[in-house]
Amino acid sequence: MKQDLQASRRCVRVNAQRAKTLAFSRTALAVLTIWAAWPGRAAAQYTEKLEAWSATSAATWQTKSLSGAPFSVPANAVVEVAVRNANTTNSRFGGVRAVGSALERRFDLHEATGGGVDTLTMHVQANSSSQIEHYADNTTDIDFVLIGYWACGTYVERFDLFNSSSLWTDVDLNTYGSRRAASPKW
Repeated sequence: MKQDLQASRRCVRVNAQRAKTLAFSRTALAVLTIWAAWPGRAAAQYTEKLEAWSATSAATWQTKSLSGAPFSVPANAVVEVAVRNANTTNSRFGGVRAVGSALERRFDLHEATGGGVDTLTMHVQANSSSQIEHYADNTTDIDFVLIGYWACGTYVERFDLFNSSSLWTDVDLNTYGSRRAASPKW
């Protein structure tokens, strides 16, 4: 029991460091990441990957299995995915979300400049079959890269707008489901 509790604490500590909130000027978009420990699981471990794939159909949400090679993502893992636009002339929409989600978690990625790519990193919870959904409005220009995954933790999807000025401001995210957790006593 003591080892399970220590492993859960390590999971929360490591994953809390990776939690992110994205904000844009004027109108900000809150993408909330909420992590929770799973008692009885092994210590948190981030597994790095670098495996790319492309959508097979344009402008539709598709299910992607990450269970087998080369991805090898375990069931219910929290995955980190880069969404890339390689078009040097046009912006393109791309995104990822949990299977069965109704959230339109897709972003307009700026056209790539200087011969590179424009990239957005997103997190998503895989289901019990290690599947996620992805969206690309163009199958030639948008692709996805599995950057890595956490085998423990829970990612709670939210996609809410809140008003912001072009200046730095404090925004209370409690109304969006984010709660400040008490500091754990390690």
